[in-house]
Amino acid sequence: MGRGGHSALGRAIDYETKLWRPAIRFGFATGTFTPSGRERRPTRTDVYHRAALFQRFRNRAAHHEPILNGIQSPGAGTVVALGDVWEQSVQLLGWMSPELADIHRTQSTLPRLIAQRPLD
Repeated sequence: MGRGGHSALGRAIDYETKLWRPAIRFGFATGTFTPSGRERRPTRTDVYHRAALFQRFRNRAAHHEPILNGIQSPGAGTVVALGDVWEQSVQLLGWMSPELADIHRTQSTLPRLIAQRPLD
């Protein structure tokens, strides 16, 4: 995850201070808990890793590439199991809309399909 990029005029843009802190982080109203049990918003890194993994999953599926054995995690190079990709994607959705994430958790057939898939 990069700290920033450049504007059309070539000026450096720091995403953390110019975009994440003043605006984007408020789109993720709920998140994880601190060790003391206090709720906190997810960090930019938390959001980035889940969004990047979901994007990689979406791209592989859209290009008809194999996904059943998992998705390679961006940057880390480790393979994330398909069920874990689903859970992290629903968690990301829950940070934006807890009600919508609950619908996906309770009504989606994907976790059942993943559990019933034939193994190699």
